[in-house]
Amino acid sequence: MISKKPKNTIAKIHCLVFSLCLMLTFACETEPLEPIAQEPEIEDTTTADTTTNDSVITDSNACDTADYTFSGFIVPLLTDNGCKGCHQGSVPSGGVGLDDYTGVKAAVDNGSLLGSISHANGFSNMPKGGNKLDSCSIAKMELWINGGAKND
Repeated sequence: MISKKPKNTIAKIHCLVFSLCLMLTFACETEPLEPIAQEPEIEDTTTADTTTNDSVITDSNACDTADYTFSGFIVPLLTDNGCKGCHQGSVPSGGVGLDDYTGVKAAVDNGSLLGSISHANGFSNMPKGGNKLDSCSIAKMELWINGGAKND
């Protein structure tokens, strides 16, 4: 006597697989989408001066993001804010040397440079005992880092 159960079982398995596929398809369709992270937006508050071909700052709080190179902005920022006073030499504070590109790049790569100057949770706030850097300086540092933190 031959049983017909195998045919019914296969049909049931096919039906079950098809039903699961449909449920997965419709379940994914209703999931909320995650927001996409974007670079910080910096408001451009310059207007063109057609008589001299120069830009004129119309807001005293404007952030000029034209120069955020290592030599033109990052080195002076670190020097002017006293970073190199503690973070240089053979035994820099916290083991973080900021007196040359190699040391700065290492702090960029491990996230400590941006985390510290932006006073992010989990990082030592820098400059130690001083005020947080202004938002324009932090934004320019982010632009430099997001641009590959080049030695330029």
